[in-house]
Amino acid sequence: MGGFMADEGVIVSASGVSARDQFLSLVESGELTHSAMTNVSRPRIRVYGDTAVLTGQVTSTAHYKWPTLRRLRAGTAAGCAC
Repeated sequence: MGGFMADEGVIVSASGVSARDQFLSLVESGELTHSAMTNVSRPRIRVYGDTAVLTGQVTSTAHYKWPTLRRLRAGTAAGCAC
């Protein structure tokens, strides 16, 4: 998977932006797996000089093995206690 991503590539999701290496390390360790990916829209490719940019939207059924969760403080959602 890493061969398809630029060194400075990022993963953008509903929870924010993750650096390429962070994402790939989660996949490599088995902490993050995907059981399905479905295109929501057709991918768009735009060419700017010698650079091509591909964008698209997918839904992903992902499974993340969370470390121990605990309540951080009253009134906040549970967070990761890494």
